[in-house]
Amino acid sequence: MNKTNSRMIVLFTILQFFYLLSSAAIFSYGSALFFDRGINIERVGTISSIETMCSFIGFIVIGAICNRIGKVRLPIIIFLISTIVIYSLLFFFTDSPFLALMYGTIGFIYDPVTALIDSWILKGNKESVKTFAKVRTVSLFVFAVFFIILSYLISNYSYIVCLIVVYISLPICIIAALFIKENNDNNESRKILEKEESIGFKNLIKYEIKYMGLFLIMVFFVGLCCTSLLTYVPIILSDINEDIFYQGLGLFLCYMGNCIFTLLQSRLVKIGVFIKSILSASVMIIGLLAISIFPSVSILLVANFLRGVADALIVVSMRQYVKEKIPENLRTFSHSMSSAFGASLSGTVGIFVSSRLYNIYGIKGMSFFCIAAGIISVIICLFMILLTKTKKQREEKTHDEKAVSEM
Repeated sequence: MNKTNSRMIVLFTILQFFYLLSSAAIFSYGSALFFDRGINIERVGTISSIETMCSFIGFIVIGAICNRIGKVRLPIIIFLISTIVIYSLLFFFTDSPFLALMYGTIGFIYDPVTALIDSWILKGNKESVKTFAKVRTVSLFVFAVFFIILSYLISNYSYIVCLIVVYISLPICIIAALFIKENNDNNESRKILEKEESIGFKNLIKYEIKYMGLFLIMVFFVGLCCTSLLTYVPIILSDINEDIFYQGLGLFLCYMGNCIFTLLQSRLVKIGVFIKSILSASVMIIGLLAISIFPSVSILLVANFLRGVADALIVVSMRQYVKEKIPENLRTFSHSMSSAFGASLSGTVGIFVSSRLYNIYGIKGMSFFCIAAGIISVIICLFMILLTKTKKQREEKTHDEKAVSEM
């Protein structure tokens, strides 16, 4: 590994770690902050749903804009500066519509930055895949450790700690971004790329669009299964009379589960995409069943760990499916779409519905809704396995008939 590449890895790790840290302050403790401000659970669910819907739109719009202009560094810096200003306003106003507007704006401009960073890492050096895995693993591990410290500070002081974390981490992200070189495409290469994208899009519509559609629906339901647990950890802890510190410990275990299975990515690739998706939903269903039947802090911590495992499994499934089935020049767009369906859109629907079920039926209402979504995703996976098998048999039969006719 040369000196330049080592420097890039360090800078990307710093960028991604401090982005994750600021994301934890903004989103992981977002619902807890609103509960602390006296906003009821239904309104918190509505605010969170608006944020995730804006995030879904942002992934598509901002991804398309950055792809068109061929730059990510300047948009990242602009969005991070804007986030600092907008997030500060959340601590000075208590009006629910205003908070929803501000939180939704953060979702639109800030959430897609994670996709821009990943794209930058994969595009910015010769050993992109290896670098991406290294940066992701180190960032997740260090972040998981720091999350314990962040949780301790919040539980012993106040949510103003979240604002301080944002004030420290995002400027560091901006400084790191300024020192990372951005590779710009020349006009000739962009013309070639646009031509290849057009060909790739025609191939996608001709051959894989219905399978991609089913896959996105499946990813959406897995996302529904996974979304609500982390959002409502603060109120679950309140219901079982436990300290908010356990939210940080639970998220630490969640990210450790994610980190462990990210390290196992090379072995997980050998398992079929839909089998991994079934495992992801099944793992989450087990965690949700446990917390609904035995609501305690220890079971909640286990459920958080399983949530991290489920997230790692579905992310690997999404990346593997796109790599195997989608034309090369449409893979970036397809990665963004799968993330948008699996996180943002599912989060919008999941949080909105589960908040109302939680308000009426408690933990069981939320859990059984998410379990039902998980079961639907398993059924879709089984259907797609059957569909893929039938398609393969049909192609083999056609090939054999053609061979016989040519004899």
